[in-house]
Amino acid sequence: MGTVKIKLPSRTRLFHYLFRPLTIAYATTSMVLLFNFHWSVDTYEYQLPSVILRSPNHQDDKIKVYAPSNSTVNVAICVVVKQETRYIDEWVDFHVALGFAPIYIYDNSPDFELWTWLQHREDLQQYVVLIPIPIQPVQLVAYDQCIKSDAKDNTFVGLFDVDEFLVLKKHDNIVDFMNEYCNASCGQLKINWNMMGNSNETHYKPLPVLKRFVHSSGVMGFVKVIVRPDYAADKLQYLHSIQLKKGKTVDTSGKSVTNSGWRRQANNDGPEDSALFYHYKFKSLEEYEIKNCRRGHALDAGRAERHNCGKDLSLDFARNGTKFDNTAWMQLKRMVPKYTMFD
Repeated sequence: MGTVKIKLPSRTRLFHYLFRPLTIAYATTSMVLLFNFHWSVDTYEYQLPSVILRSPNHQDDKIKVYAPSNSTVNVAICVVVKQETRYIDEWVDFHVALGFAPIYIYDNSPDFELWTWLQHREDLQQYVVLIPIPIQPVQLVAYDQCIKSDAKDNTFVGLFDVDEFLVLKKHDNIVDFMNEYCNASCGQLKINWNMMGNSNETHYKPLPVLKRFVHSSGVMGFVKVIVRPDYAADKLQYLHSIQLKKGKTVDTSGKSVTNSGWRRQANNDGPEDSALFYHYKFKSLEEYEIKNCRRGHALDAGRAERHNCGKDLSLDFARNGTKFDNTAWMQLKRMVPKYTMFD
């Protein structure tokens, strides 16, 4: 078994992990077929361990990492994960194949559950660094630590969520993409959301997210960014875009985006031809309810309850998606052939 890289941040209550046993939920071998797993729905379903996705004969297990033409540049990711082990394999496989490395995963679960997951994913251990961070609110703290400490020596770092998949339309890897669209004068690159609907799904199914949800509600003005950490200002205030101490904020058209205040997190009518973040915010009604009413929110443990719970969630669940769009699913199968087993 390979070495699991764990970084313990100064903000984390280290004794919590030294003296509290980890909950180890694996009781099978490392060879499990996802479609043979059957999960019941209950209050704690989101705490179930991740499934190791393996093809029957292993010949398609290997991730094809698309190599850049310029190896002196690297693009890292900072992502906060809270009790989302059922989704983590697919998300990491997708972005490792695009050439992101390292991927700093800030585990906000109470029992550092991703430690067990990564032990069983030896193929990913060279790309992933796990960082326990059991605090609330967490996301700004994690992004701040990532940009200023953990990822400070990387050329670029993306500030992503685990329900966001970056789809590149003209490039096979993220390094060549960033070299083309973010030169030395660029401090951060803005990329718009493509909001994916629920495809009329009401219940969770043990299938890849990108296969289940293939209907888009349209491109939104909200953005996520990939930044140069050494260009970042000292204080972070927003999650979707950061302040810069040098350089400019641009989109893939080369246009400078100069919004101020909370509007810096948007780019209305941004370009769609080179890249989009496919955002799977909703998934099925059941998953949306678990995320918003039971698990809590990465910004504030009580935020979801205040805004979404105690009422009929189906009234807010109108975004089925009207336009068929399986681009992300097709990209995943091309990059990581083991996912073709679901066709």
